Amino acid sequence: MKNTTKSLLSLFVLLASILSNAQASNETSEVSKIDHVLHISVDGLRPDVLTSLGAQNVPNFFRFRTEGAWTDNARTDVLNTSTIPGHTSHITGRPVFGDQGHGFWWNSDPGPFTLHSQTYIASVFDVVHDHGFSTALYAGKSKFILYENSYDADSGAADGIGVDNGRDKIDTYVNTSDMQALASTFIEDYKTQQYTYAFFHFRNPDGQGHSTGWELNTISAYAQKVAEIDALLGRFFQVIETTPGLAGRTAIILTADHGGEEGKKNHGNLFDPDNYTIPFYVWGPGITPGADLYALNTDIRKDPGTRQPTDDGSLLPIRYGEVANLALNLLALPSVPGSVYNADQSLKVTSSQNNTILVFQQGLNQYRGTVDTYVRRHERNSSYGSRGTLLVDDADPWWSGRDNQSLLRFQNIIGSAQGQIPNDASIQKATLQVRVVNEGKGGRFHRMLTSWDENETWNTLNNGISANDQEAISQPDSEVSTVKKGMLSIDVTTSLQAWAKGQTNYGWAILPTRGNGWDFYSSEGFMAPRLIVSYADQAPESKTNTSIVDLQNTKISTLEDSKTKNEDPITSSNDIKPLLWGNFPNPFTDTTTIGFSIPEKQQVTVSIYTTQGQFVATLANKTFEAGRHLIRYTPKNIRQGMYIVKFVAKGTKGTTEQTKKMIFK
Repeated sequence: MKNTTKSLLSLFVLLASILSNAQASNETSEVSKIDHVLHISVDGLRPDVLTSLGAQNVPNFFRFRTEGAWTDNARTDVLNTSTIPGHTSHITGRPVFGDQGHGFWWNSDPGPFTLHSQTYIASVFDVVHDHGFSTALYAGKSKFILYENSYDADSGAADGIGVDNGRDKIDTYVNTSDMQALASTFIEDYKTQQYTYAFFHFRNPDGQGHSTGWELNTISAYAQKVAEIDALLGRFFQVIETTPGLAGRTAIILTADHGGEEGKKNHGNLFDPDNYTIPFYVWGPGITPGADLYALNTDIRKDPGTRQPTDDGSLLPIRYGEVANLALNLLALPSVPGSVYNADQSLKVTSSQNNTILVFQQGLNQYRGTVDTYVRRHERNSSYGSRGTLLVDDADPWWSGRDNQSLLRFQNIIGSAQGQIPNDASIQKATLQVRVVNEGKGGRFHRMLTSWDENETWNTLNNGISANDQEAISQPDSEVSTVKKGMLSIDVTTSLQAWAKGQTNYGWAILPTRGNGWDFYSSEGFMAPRLIVSYADQAPESKTNTSIVDLQNTKISTLEDSKTKNEDPITSSNDIKPLLWGNFPNPFTDTTTIGFSIPEKQQVTVSIYTTQGQFVATLANKTFEAGRHLIRYTPKNIRQGMYIVKFVAKGTKGTTEQTKKMIFK
């Protein structure tokens, strides 16, 4: 452990500039005075394990949902879902790869290495330290020594801001795999040291996931580890809320480095939403309570639905790489030099005074009004109101009679009570989110015109539901096409506008468009459907909103936009240099993904060789369009060991040859 006492003189010298920064930042001025930020990462945390456990089992995680601004649909790095590369993005605000990436893809004990192999990689620790404030890192895995190595008195950069506070950017570093002991040490230190920025890493959910799998049922070993972390979070809340100097002046940002695949014991598949979907929660004085982060940031961030967009779009998803600059913004400090994510510190955690955001979900804020079920034509007298998933499917083949229609309603959401949408409110945006567990061919969301309950059957609904303007409106309020696994977001603004203006809320009938049905969690499932509504109490003088957005059809280049079995282009043309990213995961045991980028249409060859130069396989030998590309590789008939990936790109600017090492074990 290492402790550095900050000079009081530096605080006085910098006080004027800090106050000036706070006043100059419009966003910071809307948030109450924050002097401390606690950055918490829960390694391997799937957001749906929290909804599975519910507020009664993980009340402290739910405090972030009810008292803070949050989303369960944030994203990891596009090309990496592992611990050390991900946490390096947390503290640097950079992607893993690329010209502006931090470049550290190694996920094992780093030994004596630092992040600065080619150039100095600045971090949130640099900015806080160099402005004269205190920092700390409490880590549950020994490989976090990478950050102590990178920012110690030998490897840290010179302090060129104000008073020279030295090169050692991390004042206190503590590491132990015992989470109870680590939490207790941190709590005692936090009371007295009151770090300006502290980073605390919980390891246990990830370790349990690798051991027994990322299982979501409440009695699973993985879920129980998450519940144990919740109890420790309760101790964190207690010390923050009862300690003078911390109480009312501390914000917490909680996120994760990756999720994990249910039914498996790994998180390396870049194409599985279970791995790249993570929570992102912000709690503290002045933070809008219960607000959805995407609803707060509709102009600058875009809910990615089930997808993993690249970083080339105009509106990006919220990524874990935003932590560093959000923390600095809350502290009224400038961004990390060289950072990419939230470098302009634009991510908002407060809502405007005339705008209110409400989130309705079974079990959240004691809401219990979600009603849902499905009916089946070939089981005409059966009801499914207690099932954990809902099914939408057309008869396939048509004569089989295996139609499945779903019904979903959020009751008591409009009225005069606290937590309800006021009658005649101006609905600005309404988004329905459902967690898809089995992909399929989509469906249409028709507003229901007749009452129903969870005991309905195909027969009690008069041969199912007809969109005939009597049972349900004929024109759907929204429609989705191909539905992928993950968090599906549907724009339902039209429906909420109608209900706010007095039409009776009977919910939606979700009717299939084609066969190959899809399933999503019901209100009894691991992650209940969620309705996010943004409204103004009084309607603007001249503004209507009748647009319907199909997030599934939005033309965003993503990991799922695969054109062939093994090759996945993941972005459009961009001004980038030919570059072999390497492979992930590395080392790997079955399948790995090799990434590269090219600035123009080029002939590309990707081959595998032994370290002695013997040819193993050619994975690609063809012309690729400009952009970034992924190639999946599953070895056949090769021994465990180290191999060489050779990348050759030929274009108008010449030929580029690069190699990377990969390990098959």
